[in-house]
Amino acid sequence: MLIVLAGPVMNILLSVLLMTGLVFSADIIGSTTVAALVDEQMSEDRGLPVNVSGEYGLQAGDTILKINGKKIRVYYDMAYYLTTMGNEPVDLVVERDGKEVELKGVCFPVDETDGVKYGSMDFIVLRKDKTFANVCYEAFWQPISSIRTTVQGIIDTVSGRYGISGVSGVVGMGDAMSEVISTGESIGMIIEDLLNFMVLISISLGIFNLIPLPALDGGRFVIYAIEGIIGRRLPQKAVTIAISVSMGLLLLLMVLITFKDIVKLF
Repeated sequence: MLIVLAGPVMNILLSVLLMTGLVFSADIIGSTTVAALVDEQMSEDRGLPVNVSGEYGLQAGDTILKINGKKIRVYYDMAYYLTTMGNEPVDLVVERDGKEVELKGVCFPVDETDGVKYGSMDFIVLRKDKTFANVCYEAFWQPISSIRTTVQGIIDTVSGRYGISGVSGVVGMGDAMSEVISTGESIGMIIEDLLNFMVLISISLGIFNLIPLPALDGGRFVIYAIEGIIGRRLPQKAVTIAISVSMGLLLLLMVLITFKDIVKLF
């Protein structure tokens, strides 16, 4: 029964190993501590949005501990939650001068893509010293952060927050990969960005395949689990119909996503 989970689990384990390797090889490790709020000059030089959150109490030197109650352990946690939640005012808990300070209703700049609004980080962060302890900490928490945020992203997509515009197929991923290659400043950066892209795809495939639809590995696992509990096989005709219907729906979804990605290219 557990053998049906081998594929998704291997996808996730591969992602964890790749991300761990990326952490150990990275030249820079971002922290969750605000180094500076983006002013107009910095915005012009770096293409970042001018700071808004400073008007609501965020200061340089603050270490962000929580966003809307979500605990922040690594930079990727902070970036994800500010992007997905920052389209509306958020509550922050920061560490300031050794004490926890709560900031209510902090606003961030908002961007809109394909009708979906996202928050934008309006500050830059301090770099972490690349010590053995920091690298081990990041190597442990970054894969967990990626898995957790991928699961949340799938939930948000299925629940209708992003709609079909937030999903990409083979064509969309190819376009995104081309953009990664074209915007890379060096061969090393391109390779690193492509490996990060591979991590995202591998985690997404692994987790998506665990969804309990009959045509997916997660669904097969549920079917086998039910048969193990009741002590007999489920009616094979019903199982076959369920698998066929869910497979048909998935294929229809793939066609719609591919059509959307092709239209978006022009």
